[in-house]
Amino acid sequence: TGCGTCSPGWFNVNSYQASDDFNLTRGSHQMAFGVDVRRLQGNLLTNTYTNGNFTFNGTYTGDALADFLLGKIYQIQQANPQWDSLRQTVFAIYGQDTFRVNKHLTVNAGVRWEPALFPYDSFGHALQFSMGAFLAGQHSTVYPNAPAGLLFPGDSANPYGKSMTQQHWLTFSPRVGLVWDPRGDGKQTIRAAFGLMHYTDCLY
Repeated sequence: TGCGTCSPGWFNVNSYQASDDFNLTRGSHQMAFGVDVRRLQGNLLTNTYTNGNFTFNGTYTGDALADFLLGKIYQIQQANPQWDSLRQTVFAIYGQDTFRVNKHLTVNAGVRWEPALFPYDSFGHALQFSMGAFLAGQHSTVYPNAPAGLLFPGDSANPYGKSMTQQHWLTFSPRVGLVWDPRGDGKQTIRAAFGLMHYTDCLY
């Protein structure tokens, strides 16, 4: 009875972005450079089971409806609202060059630097288990009553800051492409390319 998952939820997402691209042609080179910066916010309120979900299954009388009329509940599920205030900064810089070597061969090469800076909750809703801290009997200084080994944002034993995740600054995405024109008349091309891509926007 009831509908524990029918509670309303609010998912307010804000995205702020600034970007710019610059192109330059010099002789046989067509160069491009750019920068992209995004600030992502997720203000979320989830009410799963906030209303409560009641189960009557006939455990007491052999009939579920009779259990309901007698108020004999087999199970009840209820949970508190869950607030999330997620924040993430994503930025990238890239450069590339399209170089016409001769009438047969054109080379395109570039690289994009986009560090993986993971999101965090501005309320500090995060934790991490450390086996080393557990074996050492170390307790959190933020929540001293928490079991040994559990670390929270603000603990000196947590080396990863508010996101509780190691940031990856050296995240480079190189790519190269080759275009071969066997006759040099623009009527036929053979292409090959390679790229290593990273996806760092992980807020949603």
